[in-house]
Amino acid sequence: MFLRGYPYPLYVPPSHLDDLGVKMTTTNPRIIPETALHINQRFLFAESSFARIFSVPHVTAEMRQFCSNWAQGIEEAPLDSLQNVDLYFRELWNQKLLS
Repeated sequence: MFLRGYPYPLYVPPSHLDDLGVKMTTTNPRIIPETALHINQRFLFAESSFARIFSVPHVTAEMRQFCSNWAQGIEEAPLDSLQNVDLYFRELWNQKLLS
């Protein structure tokens, strides 16, 4: 495979970039604050429970919003077994539907 007449990919070791007059730039790394990472992990934890309860194709946008709201709160789910985790989220979801 060729790209503009050169074999692709063209690899130039970083030590030779100065010889070629090439300035290498990188984008700024995306830094995620510790709290945002924790909230994202909690969201994925809750969403995985809904996926186990209702199956992946049946997780709605409303359920995802519920998971997001739960993730930003301080309430803790039981961590002793996945069955108890799923029961916990099912009860919270049913309470939300009834209110």
